[in-house]
Amino acid sequence: ASSLRSQQELRQEFLAATAETRFTAATFALLPPGLAAYMVLMNDDYADLLLNTSTGHNLLIAAGVLQVLGMVVIWRMIQGVGRG
Repeated sequence: ASSLRSQQELRQEFLAATAETRFTAATFALLPPGLAAYMVLMNDDYADLLLNTSTGHNLLIAAGVLQVLGMVVIWRMIQGVGRG
């Protein structure tokens, strides 16, 4: 009986850890685009600078590439949770 309880406790801890990781991943994936949208909506000059200059285009491309790279890394971390 104690062995079964121990297994159930470990399973619950594992599920809590994976849920935490998924929540963190979702937060890290959604927060940067959300902040970018907020900044663009609140400051028209910022949006003009990003959307109408070559430097702004380069910054947007770099931000997009880094965002996708970060999401891939986090996704790989989630996939690896619980594997030896």
